[in-house]
Amino acid sequence: MNAIRILILIAAWLVASFSQAEERPDHKLHWENRTENIEWKAVMKNKEKNMWIMEMAPATSADNDYSNLLVVQAFIKTNNFTLESWSSRMIIGYQKNCTTLKVDALKDDGAIGYDQQSFFFMCGQKLDTDYGVYTFIKAMKKDNILYVVLREFHVPSSPIPGTFSVPKDAEIDHILSDTANAVRYLFEDVYLCGPDIIHDKCQ
Repeated sequence: MNAIRILILIAAWLVASFSQAEERPDHKLHWENRTENIEWKAVMKNKEKNMWIMEMAPATSADNDYSNLLVVQAFIKTNNFTLESWSSRMIIGYQKNCTTLKVDALKDDGAIGYDQQSFFFMCGQKLDTDYGVYTFIKAMKKDNILYVVLREFHVPSSPIPGTFSVPKDAEIDHILSDTANAVRYLFEDVYLCGPDIIHDKCQ
C-alpha cells in the first residue's frame, strides 16, 4: 500500500481506539464517483469488526498501478476525538513524506448533522520517488464513526507544490482537469445521509 495512503490509517488509529460497536444502520455514506468518467475496480478490500477499507483504481489500469486511486474508509471509535486532531496528524504525516507540501482547505458543502473537513494536499515530490502526489481528502465524523474518502493521483514532481516544472510538450491540461473533477467529486458525490442529517442531496 502507498506510504501516503497508510498515513490515513495511522492517523485514524492514533486519534482514538476502536470500539466493539456496530455501524449505525440508519446512516449511509454516499461515495460513488458520478462526477468523473471513470469505471473503478477494487484492488484491495479489508473489513474487520471496527474498520472497513476499499481501495480502487481505474478498470483499465495495470496491476500494481497505484497512480490514480479512489479510497473509501470507515472507522468505529470509542473515545471522543475531533477532526482537527485527526487532520493535524495527517498534515504532519504528509510533511514527513514529501519534499515540499502545500495544503488547502476545501469548501464545506453545508451539511448539518455531522462534522466534516476536506483538504487538497499538494506534495511537490514524494520521498524516494520521482513524482509528486495530489491528494483530495474528505473526512466526516458522525457519532463514533470516522469516514474518510480519498482521491489521489500522481503528478510531475516540482520544487514548488501546486506548480509544474515539466517540459512544454507535457500534457498538463488533463492534470488541471483531474484536479477540478476531484474537487467536484468530494463536493458533489461524497456525503452522509440519515434521519438526523440535513443535506440537500438527502431529500
